[in-house]
Amino acid sequence: MGLKGKVKDFIEKRTNFRFYYNQVPFGIDPFEDIKMIWKGYRTNILFDVGSNEGQSVRDFLIFDKKASIYCFEPIKSTFESLSSKFRHHNNVKTHMLALGSFEGVVKMKLSDSSCMNSIVSDSEDSSEEFVQENIQSKTLDNFCKENFIEHINYLKIDTEGYDLDVLKGANRMLDSSKIDFVQVEAGMNPQNNYHVPMQNLKTFLEDKGYYLFGIYDQKHEYIPVWRPYLRRCNMVFVAKDFYYSN
Repeated sequence: MGLKGKVKDFIEKRTNFRFYYNQVPFGIDPFEDIKMIWKGYRTNILFDVGSNEGQSVRDFLIFDKKASIYCFEPIKSTFESLSSKFRHHNNVKTHMLALGSFEGVVKMKLSDSSCMNSIVSDSEDSSEEFVQENIQSKTLDNFCKENFIEHINYLKIDTEGYDLDVLKGANRMLDSSKIDFVQVEAGMNPQNNYHVPMQNLKTFLEDKGYYLFGIYDQKHEYIPVWRPYLRRCNMVFVAKDFYYSN
């Protein structure tokens, strides 16, 4: 081991951080992976469905500070926080709206933590008491049509178990490969009833011509206690037509 390697090894042991010489390994940051493979790729339009308070928006701005970022957050209090944070960014457009498989009003169950708010499903126990809010739902296809959006470079979905419904509302855009990359949050074990199983998302997107690009943000099961198997992850898919033409 040379001097550089010895210094690196010493610092890593002292700080408990891992350092890399040239680039982050594949599977850590999807945007770094995209830049590594498609050098010079520009993202003109990004969708953040389930923005919460804009945690992902900051990553988008680092990736491409000039891109138009469409944020969708249906809960009023969370939406107000999101809008306030990015009020000075003219390219960040916030919408108090849920994207789903149909147009209309849906019920949202509110949690103590805003990132755990979720759509009330038909199978949910009606006797269970919880705070809810009626919100407006629209399909991604219709939103794009109404706003003259013909292409999305990166679609990120994090809707706490509603991701497949969002995809079903984007049939036209997906069928015509008008979205380059799709990020979804997937359940990784059969005991996780909160997220859409990865098999369901993978099957749906593969039928649309999207193949798995990478797996990110892997989290082990922690309910009710930590377990040595995965609970969820973020899966990123790439359009077959995109990588064949690039």
